Amino acid sequence: MLRAADSTRELPLVAERSGEPVGLAWGRMDESTPDAAQLYQMWVAPEARGEGVGRMLLQAVVDWARGSNASTLSLGVTRGDTPATRLYRAAGFEPVGDAEPLRPGSELLAQPMTLRLETRA
Repeated sequence: MLRAADSTRELPLVAERSGEPVGLAWGRMDESTPDAAQLYQMWVAPEARGEGVGRMLLQAVVDWARGSNASTLSLGVTRGDTPATRLYRAAGFEPVGDAEPLRPGSELLAQPMTLRLETRA
């Protein structure tokens, strides 16, 4: 796995197989809410799905958020019983609030989810 940039506030990751990208994740912490981390992007190539790439990327972002002393890690996922939703639920994320349109005018709904993190003492 490659870290695409060096920053304490952001964690852009690329998962590779044989030198080709097969997944990405981007964790970010906003300076206005330093105890809350967000997973802004997550994607796994269709040919790599079901091989643990998403789980590995998600765990890297969770570990980074926890190591940054965030108390929560939040994300939005397309609503429904999808592999992504099942991955996030298995990792301990819980739905919060109401689903909202994925983008203006979209019929797809994004469900906010949050994982409560144990911070380091």
